[in-house]
Amino acid sequence: MIDKARAADRRAFPGLWSDSCGNRLTAARNLTKESTAAVQTELCADCPTEPWPYGNATSINPMVVVLGPSPGNSPGNMGNPGPLCLPTAGVPHPHVLEADDTKGHWRKVRFLARSLIPSTDALVLFGQLNLDSGRAGKAPNVQVDSTFARWLLTTIRDRLRPRVVVATGLIGLLKGGPVRDLFDEWLPRFDLRQPDVTLPFDAYRKQILVFREWQMLCPSGHSMRFVLWPQQPIRAPFTSFDYWKAACEQYAERTRGWISP
Repeated sequence: MIDKARAADRRAFPGLWSDSCGNRLTAARNLTKESTAAVQTELCADCPTEPWPYGNATSINPMVVVLGPSPGNSPGNMGNPGPLCLPTAGVPHPHVLEADDTKGHWRKVRFLARSLIPSTDALVLFGQLNLDSGRAGKAPNVQVDSTFARWLLTTIRDRLRPRVVVATGLIGLLKGGPVRDLFDEWLPRFDLRQPDVTLPFDAYRKQILVFREWQMLCPSGHSMRFVLWPQQPIRAPFTSFDYWKAACEQYAERTRGWISP
């Protein structure tokens, strides 16, 4: 649960975590420098990697968050493995805006953001976060630190408050072990075998791939959807951008109306 002090902080910034894109944008852009710093301080509270972990790029109030296992090690203009700038207010996080890599991950997640978020400023309301801040190239090689992952999941749910969390590359980690235990805490009644909604990925016929979605009411009273994407952005069939585009468009239809302009 969010403590009383943090709940009071949220009441001081009406609209910042609204269900409306327009309200979130307006509220973020109207923050003073002092208020922005106060929100950033809250977001960074108890972060195990000070001041903010590598590979986690987001605004202070994203509508959509992509949650992956780690930042990966694909060559590109990703910079040195160190802390990124703090979450931004009213502008895209520079890493979201400018990062690139040879496998096309960032191109794909930017397309996903623009597909799901009904705003011309979609990238202002988007974040890419990871359960591990290392640069493991493959999900099975990720060594998740429970303290870090618990902080990150709590920060997403109770502080960033997105409407949709898109998980990529987490299925193996969620089958058992410490990550599964953390998700049991974060998402009550979580069962990998029993999502609230199972939606087949219509465009791909060679094998059955599905979107698995859970709907959750968070401790602060807002609602959020958590969806396991059919496959990682850099794995087949999403090595074809056409298939990635089809997946984004299909899920955008499902969430139409869930995220308000």
